[in-house]
Amino acid sequence: ATGPVTSDALAEKIHALNDGDGFYFYDAAAPLIDVNTIDMSKVYLKSRYDKGEAAYLNAPMTKQEFMDFHEALVNAEEAPLNS
Repeated sequence: ATGPVTSDALAEKIHALNDGDGFYFYDAAAPLIDVNTIDMSKVYLKSRYDKGEAAYLNAPMTKQEFMDFHEALVNAEEAPLNS
């Protein structure tokens, strides 16, 4: 994955090389988020590499949705660490 800085030209080339179907992956992030703030109708559980228990929440997003999410995440309130 090339991450959130993927140029439109590169994304279009990757899309074309893969018959233009089913590739909407921009980046993976694993922030800690209060489960009560997640619209569970928009996410799904999946195991990592299709092995073991489905323990990862996945949230499909368009590139713009991901960029908006990333911006909100970078500017979010931070929880203090307990030592």
